[in-house]
Amino acid sequence: MTIALPTLLSVERPVDPARDAWADDKAEMIAQLGVTSIVRMAFVDQLTGIPNRHRLAVALERRQRTERATVFVRVDLNGFKRAQDRPGFGHEWGDRCLRDFAHYVENNVRMLRNSVESEGDMLAGREGGDEFLVVTSSYDGAGRIAQVIGAWSFDDVTASVGIGVTVKAADAALYAAKRARRSGLRLPRRLRLGLTALRQLPRRLLGLGVA
Repeated sequence: MTIALPTLLSVERPVDPARDAWADDKAEMIAQLGVTSIVRMAFVDQLTGIPNRHRLAVALERRQRTERATVFVRVDLNGFKRAQDRPGFGHEWGDRCLRDFAHYVENNVRMLRNSVESEGDMLAGREGGDEFLVVTSSYDGAGRIAQVIGAWSFDDVTASVGIGVTVKAADAALYAAKRARRSGLRLPRRLRLGLTALRQLPRRLLGLGVA
């Protein structure tokens, strides 16, 4: 017995002129930008021009795959939000401050990469707001960049740094450094300025705060 199935009708969805125009515009924009620009938009912080959190995540994933030693340097700017809220400062001033710090760190990271063979893969990036991260392979490199960061200032804004073998340890060290700074306590000079021989410390002492 033959059963005749009903013929299915093909129903065309009406075209939304606005959506169709956006698709055309998007395709044209991508073609004009090219692959290089698209990658830049995905992995470069648009305000400062340094790597963003996505680029940092890719670098960390690669390090995990290759089992490379990793030391984290967490950075937070002291007094940034308070200064930005003052009359005459505002977001324009805040953007200048963030760019100044980012360029300062990036330039010094580049010099370390070029002058210290073991720091050839050191990477600095902005995680968001006034929070930054430097990823490196040695405690020596972490100490060097911490010393550089400790010397930076913009108006009355400075930076606190935490160093650790994990993000959690670096965070804890950073918060300890900021608490010490707010309470008026000063860490020993070699910890404030960063250590050039951190790798010689016992592992129980890792996770240092630099205020």
